[in-house]
Amino acid sequence: MKRIDARNRRQAGGSFQLAEWSNRLPLRHAGHARVHLLPPSAGRAVSGRTRTCVRAQVAELCSKIQEMKYTQAVAREVVRYRPPATLVPHMAGEAFKLTEWYTVPKGTLVFPSVYESSFQAGAELATTEREGSMGESSFQGFTSPEEFDPDRFFSEDRREDVVYRRNYLAFGAGGHQCIGQRYALYHLVLFLALFVSVADFERDRTEGCDDLVYMPTIVPRDGCTVFLNQRCATFPSF
Repeated sequence: MKRIDARNRRQAGGSFQLAEWSNRLPLRHAGHARVHLLPPSAGRAVSGRTRTCVRAQVAELCSKIQEMKYTQAVAREVVRYRPPATLVPHMAGEAFKLTEWYTVPKGTLVFPSVYESSFQAGAELATTEREGSMGESSFQGFTSPEEFDPDRFFSEDRREDVVYRRNYLAFGAGGHQCIGQRYALYHLVLFLALFVSVADFERDRTEGCDDLVYMPTIVPRDGCTVFLNQRCATFPSF
């Protein structure tokens, strides 16, 4: 069950990466310029249209994942903007005062919605006081939380990953936060890096394609259908 769950989350994250990348032309231009996915010698010839993918050089890409700052920012923003695990169940180890009028009893199993309540928190924060509610999640606190903006995690001036660190709850918090969060983020980084290095793509946009479907993670309604154009003479072999 855990294996199936992990697979679904990775697929959901990858789908939203491609969806948001294709939806925002400025992001694509900035991304191709700033995300050094493969050096010229690794992914394609410096001159001419012939591109050759070399397996050894792809392995070198994996070893340089720490240098791919913008790609990491895209991955983190995808998880913040569309958290695959929308429900994070926890059992109250002790009585917890949630609001002025309600205290969660010890032993209560709580299912806070990371996505639904957080999205509403970001949208209604200006008009509704939500202090202490379950709406305090990864949408709240961030600048323009309803916008997909990787620069919030990339810009040295903004540094929202530090300023709003306590609001980034897609992986939970405290002693029970997800132990696989680094793996999940690195997986998204490598997926995007390799995907846009070996293929150009355009999304097949249809009515309602950006609507969310729960199955059981959230995914685009159309599954993020894209048209691919191979950039490499041969695909790398894994």
